[in-house]
Amino acid sequence: MLFILNKLCLAVRFVIVLSVLCAAFASGAYDLGPVHVHGFLSQGYILSSGNEYIDESDSGGSFDFTQAGVNFLYRPHKRVILFSQLLSRNFGDAYSNEKDISLDYLFASINVYSSAEHVFDVRLGRIKNAYGLLNNIRDIPFTHVGILSDQSLYNEYDRYLALYGDGILFDYKYKTRIGQFNVLTELARLSDSKKDMFATEEYLLPYIEDVDEILTKSLQFIYTSSDGSIKLAYSNNIFDDRKTEIRNMPKALSPLSSSLPSLITHLDVNQMDYAENHILSMKYSQSSYSIMAEYMKRKIESEYSAFGLSSILPDPVALPSVKQELKSESYYLQGAYRFNFELEGFVGYHSSSRTIDGEKINYIPYDDYRKEIVVGVDWEFIENLMLKGEVHFVNGTYEILREPGVNSEGDIERKWKIFLLQLSYKF
Repeated sequence: MLFILNKLCLAVRFVIVLSVLCAAFASGAYDLGPVHVHGFLSQGYILSSGNEYIDESDSGGSFDFTQAGVNFLYRPHKRVILFSQLLSRNFGDAYSNEKDISLDYLFASINVYSSAEHVFDVRLGRIKNAYGLLNNIRDIPFTHVGILSDQSLYNEYDRYLALYGDGILFDYKYKTRIGQFNVLTELARLSDSKKDMFATEEYLLPYIEDVDEILTKSLQFIYTSSDGSIKLAYSNNIFDDRKTEIRNMPKALSPLSSSLPSLITHLDVNQMDYAENHILSMKYSQSSYSIMAEYMKRKIESEYSAFGLSSILPDPVALPSVKQELKSESYYLQGAYRFNFELEGFVGYHSSSRTIDGEKINYIPYDDYRKEIVVGVDWEFIENLMLKGEVHFVNGTYEILREPGVNSEGDIERKWKIFLLQLSYKF
């Protein structure tokens, strides 16, 4: 399927470019008979001071941040709706293993039961994970304030773990006078190569021989008030049974290298992971302003079994297995104000911190925490054409690039800044 989609890449890009050329003559969605077509494309610019956020962002800035998507809606039956989106996305060389084009989602939403109070739907196919309030829309510029969805929860580091899976989702809605109660349960398989999970540690990629598919189980409760001004949610996500095989890795790349015998030069490592998230979400919105906050606790349990390799030893040496428990807390609070129909400003505070086995640990300086203040503006100066800008004042380096020659220990700064611009078009 993905081979075919890659072959369609040029055709999809042609459709997007053609849509831009037609913008002077038409706006909104395009209807191809019973198929409704929407789309977007964007070009970004990222400049950072002190530390490299994406490739060369700290030396003149980088334009290596692009997104383009086309989504389709088709209703073949009154109880069945088909949804699909093709997405092309680039976010610097650190994510060079991203595909030219990917199937972002493709699922059938089947209405099993519907009444004045109760609605029960089932989604089958490639579905967005029930993860917080922004996961479904994080890549579509016009659907959220700012350029990067709040990085404390929706960071680029574990993007592919949170994004989507292939499976089934049950969606139950109960409508009352005080609002709507929504329960979603999901069982899915993260089918893309999980080498993407090592995107910010790209130096490991040559040594990863195999990564098992991950099973994700999600449960989400959402309450929406009758006037739509209040939204409350709880999300629980479990990512289970990921096994990673790393072969012939230089000892120096292991965080345990200092404790290993000097005659060992390389390692074979088998790693098992289990991760679980708990997310609380809140949004309050009025016509001219909105307030949004989310809080996440995450636990990742890992077990490593390793064999030491050496040219002077006839056989690999079994090393003691190691278990680790990583715990992290992340949250953000963001307020936005709409000055007029075209212009909206926002300010936010984001915070993330982590410990491993109860202790702070730094693979690079200050990377056990990250706190930032974000200030930005969204300006839709022409219909369907939006310019966004934002500045991040950052303290800490949690979840930035870690690879040889990039953000090495001697070059790291604790306090640094990120400036972003993005021009986006939708149809």
